[in-house]
Amino acid sequence: MGEPQIRVDSRFTPYQAAFLRRFAEIMAPGRSFLLLAPVGSGKSFAVAGTVAELLRLDRLRRVLVLGPAALTAQWAVLAGKWDQRLVTVDARCLRVLLQDVGDSSEWDPGWYAASIDFAKRPDVRDALCSQHWDLVVVDEAHRISGQRASLVEGLRRGPGEPGMLFLTSFSEGTPPADDLIDWSADAAAYLASRAPRAAVSRADLPWHRNEEEQALARRVIEYAKAVGEQAGMMLVHRASSSIAALEKTLARQAALDGASEAEPLLEQVEELGVDSKLSRLREWLGSSETPTSAPVVIYTEYRDTLDYLVANVADDGHSCMALHGGMDPLERSSVVDEFRRSGGILVTTAAEGVSLSFVGHAVHYDLPLQPVTYAQRIGRYDRFGRTAPCSVWILRDESGAVPFEEVLHRIVDKVEVIGANLDLDEGLLWRAVE
Repeated sequence: MGEPQIRVDSRFTPYQAAFLRRFAEIMAPGRSFLLLAPVGSGKSFAVAGTVAELLRLDRLRRVLVLGPAALTAQWAVLAGKWDQRLVTVDARCLRVLLQDVGDSSEWDPGWYAASIDFAKRPDVRDALCSQHWDLVVVDEAHRISGQRASLVEGLRRGPGEPGMLFLTSFSEGTPPADDLIDWSADAAAYLASRAPRAAVSRADLPWHRNEEEQALARRVIEYAKAVGEQAGMMLVHRASSSIAALEKTLARQAALDGASEAEPLLEQVEELGVDSKLSRLREWLGSSETPTSAPVVIYTEYRDTLDYLVANVADDGHSCMALHGGMDPLERSSVVDEFRRSGGILVTTAAEGVSLSFVGHAVHYDLPLQPVTYAQRIGRYDRFGRTAPCSVWILRDESGAVPFEEVLHRIVDKVEVIGANLDLDEGLLWRAVE
């Protein structure tokens, strides 16, 4: 009898099935691979299915997945979809493993996952790098630098020299790899045939700063110039997000270093009698033209803005939930499950690790500084498995009082056309402030 044959699950798309077959053929110890796939095209699902199949065939015995903490629970769910058990290596689990087998013994065969930022801690790194892994999967590989890169290199040189599989949707900033597997074109063609791009439409949601708000914006910009590029950029970006984020920032600055320049500006914010941006959002949510029977997700970069929006939207009688990076994976999963079941409005700072392919509206209350973050937001709702239309809305001030905001809008326009791998001039945003 020959070797057992690869089984391709019927849930796989053609390009996912092609990945399984090719990876099974070329995988080898010490060899590294980069899977480049569009956001929302199902790369995690395909890799999970591939790992499960290779474990079934005993082609793999011990597998480690590393990635952002927010994605660890997602990998456990994906393993379950392929009838596999995944062990999440956190502080408690590591203590148990070391007590059971000691520092130098091998852990039981199986599938393990850990937050990459937990794993880079010296004691955890040493424990992981001492194990004989057959395959190490690194999710969000474009974020590998510094101590994360040292961890990955330590694993690469570990016992048995495992195969390395790097997953990303963005070609910039990824570790070197022996082989590139790029399914972008095949995925785009397949998804276009199954779910035309027209199913997701984008438009601006215009608002207008009044004279009082424009005067405040000018003072914020002058103060930002005075404090310098790093602090000034953050101040302007938070002011662009919401009045609440600006107020909290100024209050913290005044409290930390007694910044006398911040105090008059803080007083002006506290005395502001209007928030035209928030009013426009509330008007849109309450409009008869906005069918809020379809779930609505609202994106923001900042927790202060999130809290502000949740409080005000709930005051209008809407069912409103929050999702942010301060939640543990189980909390995040619980919120998303409730949102999927009950609908309503979800306000979130989370741009990764959450599938929101069921939403009917996506609102960008503010825009991120990094094109990659905006592309990741898109990938939450415009992704593999979407079957219903989605309307995308971006809050845009028509007064033109903050040129910095217009630059952000131009950047996201380019992301929509060419993706996140655009060559961004690092000084462009600050020059708009100056």
